[in-house]
Amino acid sequence: MTSSGGGGGRADPAPPEAHAALLAQLVAAEAALDTDPARSQALAAGALAQAEALDTDPALLARALCTAAAPALFQNRYTEAQALYRRALALEVPDASLVCRALSGLGACALRQGDYARALELFLEGLRRVSPADTFGRLRLLNNVGLVHTELGDHALALQAHEQVVALAEELGDDTHLLTGVSNIVMDRYALGEYARTLALIAAQEESARQAGLRHHALVFATYRVLCLLHLGRLDDAQVAAHALAPAVTQAEAAADWDTAAHALTVLGQVALAAGHPGEARAPLNAALAHARHWGLRARECEALRLLSEAHRQREDWRAAYETLAAHHALERALHAEHLDRRARALRDQVQLERLRREAETQRQQLRALLEDHNTLLQDRHALVQQASHDPLTGLLNRAQFRARAEALLAQPGQAECAVVFLDLDGFKPVNDTHGHAAGDDLLVQVAGRLRGDLRGADLVARLGGDEFAVFLTRLRHPGDAQLVAAKLLDTLSRPYTLSRTGATVHVSASVGVAVTPQAGPDLGTLQRCADEAMYAAKRQGRRQVCLYVPAEEAPAP
Repeated sequence: MTSSGGGGGRADPAPPEAHAALLAQLVAAEAALDTDPARSQALAAGALAQAEALDTDPALLARALCTAAAPALFQNRYTEAQALYRRALALEVPDASLVCRALSGLGACALRQGDYARALELFLEGLRRVSPADTFGRLRLLNNVGLVHTELGDHALALQAHEQVVALAEELGDDTHLLTGVSNIVMDRYALGEYARTLALIAAQEESARQAGLRHHALVFATYRVLCLLHLGRLDDAQVAAHALAPAVTQAEAAADWDTAAHALTVLGQVALAAGHPGEARAPLNAALAHARHWGLRARECEALRLLSEAHRQREDWRAAYETLAAHHALERALHAEHLDRRARALRDQVQLERLRREAETQRQQLRALLEDHNTLLQDRHALVQQASHDPLTGLLNRAQFRARAEALLAQPGQAECAVVFLDLDGFKPVNDTHGHAAGDDLLVQVAGRLRGDLRGADLVARLGGDEFAVFLTRLRHPGDAQLVAAKLLDTLSRPYTLSRTGATVHVSASVGVAVTPQAGPDLGTLQRCADEAMYAAKRQGRRQVCLYVPAEEAPAP
């Protein structure tokens, strides 16, 4: 069973670098949990001691408590792990992810000790509190809910939960949680009697676990490989796999992974018995029994007693066979009675879980509907703003919006020289009269596109009405720059146009007036009036001209 626990007096205030070093040590301890539990325990214990000595914030202390509890849970030190998780909860930190981590850890402790109802209650509380953004927390809780189903014998439900864990882990790119989910799927499929399919899954993932240094997961895969081979009647292959399994058991014992080690030892004994070697079976079975009794692993103890009885029977040691079989049956009856009681209490919580799932789905649907309504409102608002501030034909600013934005730019502190450019199309009326109003509209849209293409993003361009356009140029380096831009615009507008509906080629140009601050005036109204005067001066000079407004006192004498 691969569970997902929560794996994270005041002194003078500690310097920020001390907090940073503490956080780095916590991260290292959490990362080492699945690959080197002993190192994780040492790092976590040191980090917790630092957190308690420093004037650290409660959230960091809560994380240190959860991080120190994780290896204790991994090594079956449930009382110690529970005390640490409870201390973390007692801090009442506002961080929902830390609260859910502690609840998940407490639930995993209860699950390992066989209290399924309490475990499910804690996991449900975590699911109620988990933040939508805390995908890792949801993944951890979902994995553990699947393990409750496993312990209750609901392997199909457990498989569904663990497959969701794998899908989430793949989405997050989290290989450790992915392999945790896969190792639980291996156990689920084995319990459902899908031995060939389980072997294929192990073959696909075993090397990944080894390369990632996840010894616990690798041992789970190796153990279930042997079991599947035995069930498929491939004893020779099972013996070869068992030979490779033995060194991994030693590593698990060194890492204090007692439950996984005890299970693997019973499997080694089972292979020896299947091969007719009861003498070889006794050593691993006695070791498994010792681990199980020392660490309170009663299900492992029950299985070890059953297999030891078979070993005594094969050796024709009838008295020992009877005594161990009687002990097995007594423990089996006690476990069965406890299982029924816990299952009855857990059924109530399973109903609650289903209700919670349905409520969550209803909330998701309501949220989707709200988001759709919100997006529709935003689109409608954008459309209204666009209609109120832009010309509906060309998409350029309208007169009112041009004035508002130009005045805002002029009012900015330190604004450099600016200019207003008025453009009135020459030759537009004949196009409208000859080709129709639709062609005239097409021409205006093309003119707007050319103006936009020749201007900077900071400049403004508007359609004032009819065939009149206005441009506001900002941050000019020299007054003459406005004339250069206006000349460029005139050249652009004077190139031939192809009407989209008829394919006809038409020609128009423009009369362009330019007014520059501060010569023409400091405010927008004055600039527009001066630009308009300059534009009409361009028309009087023969059209297709750019005329710069010059104040009367600066104009050359006639």
